[in-house]
Amino acid sequence: MPIRSGRFKVELASAGEIRIVKGRSGAFYRIFNSGEDAFSVTAGAPDSTTLEKGFSLDVAVFDEVVVSTSGKAVVEGIYDYVDTQRPIRSGRFRLKSAPASHHKIIDLRHSGQKRRAFYRIFNSGEKNAFNVMVDGVLCPYPAAPDKGLDPNQSLDFEVGYGSRDVYVVAVDQYPIEGIYEFLGVEN
Repeated sequence: MPIRSGRFKVELASAGEIRIVKGRSGAFYRIFNSGEDAFSVTAGAPDSTTLEKGFSLDVAVFDEVVVSTSGKAVVEGIYDYVDTQRPIRSGRFRLKSAPASHHKIIDLRHSGQKRRAFYRIFNSGEKNAFNVMVDGVLCPYPAAPDKGLDPNQSLDFEVGYGSRDVYVVAVDQYPIEGIYEFLGVEN
């Protein structure tokens, strides 16, 4: 029997936080912002990542996963335990303009184990290429290493033993959009 996704929806009158995962150290989760308001995700203090409407983030749990906001907001989302044994919704992003810094889509720093994770990313945009950076290093593309990942193209990549952060950034211009899938882990 399929397992339903976890869900949360809380109206916060001021800054606040809610815990959506407790324990499960080293487990991977995908958090998706299904609401209208942005919120922050923390999977291990002190770093957090802001999720805008329609964005997702894969995280490795340190001790808990907390979603929070710095002011009045309706915090609404969906989360899934990420593995290869059952289907879950794809991770996704859609950047209409340049963010203040690179846009993080995967944060596995708190996996707690020396293992490699594998992902597939697909450029679902209509015209703009983007780059994928793993641990601050640009992923090479066999067809056009200096041009990024073009629309309707995919790339499989490894998140290794380094800092384990994955970012996307436009090659020349925005908007960019894509989806990504977890393919598995290897020790």
